[in-house]
Amino acid sequence: MHGRTCVITGATSGIGRATAVALAEMGATLVLVCRDRQRGEDTLAARSPRRPAGATPRSCSAILPCNATSAASPLSCSPAIVRCTC
Repeated sequence: MHGRTCVITGATSGIGRATAVALAEMGATLVLVCRDRQRGEDTLAARSPRRPAGATPRSCSAILPCNATSAASPLSCSPAIVRCTC
């Protein structure tokens, strides 16, 4: 996943968190879309330092606060995802 950027919703718990941690371990750049910034930071901190051969650590990840249960919030969040330049 080195050189790839992955946008993950629901990255603060459950399958979303497990996916975020796994992709980070594979070297992906992450854009976490979540309601709670602190929980997003906790997800980023959960990354393991081990990396597969050939992958390099990605220091650039972004957390975008967005409440997907609100109809307006995902629409206002989408331009920020496009502008995210990690």
